[in-house]
Amino acid sequence: MALVKLNARSATALDATILTGNLPAISGASLTSLSDNTPAFRVNKSSTQSIAHDTEVEMTWQDEILDTDNAFASNRFTPQTAGYYQIYASARLNTNSDADQWRVQIHKNGSQFAIGSMVNRTQQTGQCLAMVELNGSTDYVSAIAYHVVGSSSDIEAQDTYTYFQGFKLIGLE
Repeated sequence: MALVKLNARSATALDATILTGNLPAISGASLTSLSDNTPAFRVNKSSTQSIAHDTEVEMTWQDEILDTDNAFASNRFTPQTAGYYQIYASARLNTNSDADQWRVQIHKNGSQFAIGSMVNRTQQTGQCLAMVELNGSTDYVSAIAYHVVGSSSDIEAQDTYTYFQGFKLIGLE
């Protein structure tokens, strides 16, 4: 195993090769590509959104905080780079009564992919985390909200509770 001297700004090896266990050697050029977790995005909600009882609704996003590759549009993330992505959705439901069921979901191409659930709370944050493979041309992900309260309820517009984000995972191509 060799010690590696790295350029702090670009994470490229200046004069060494890394050898670790049974892993292949990684050259300086590979180190640069391994440091890139893009495309990446984060969006927040700046206005409340009403969710009807017993209905799955695609969440809308008003504030684009990060969109490294212009891959977020029309409330969906459609990266043009194939790979595995870490996707996270969080939303705060505000209701006057306990929700029998409150879910935040991640959909891939319009179909349910992952579900995060909460039950019996008046004000609660639902969260969902998933690793999803996207083909880099037509696959997309969106965040979906669902509840069973008895009437419509609102998703709060609080960026500390209600947001949607994701990034490409490195090393899993």
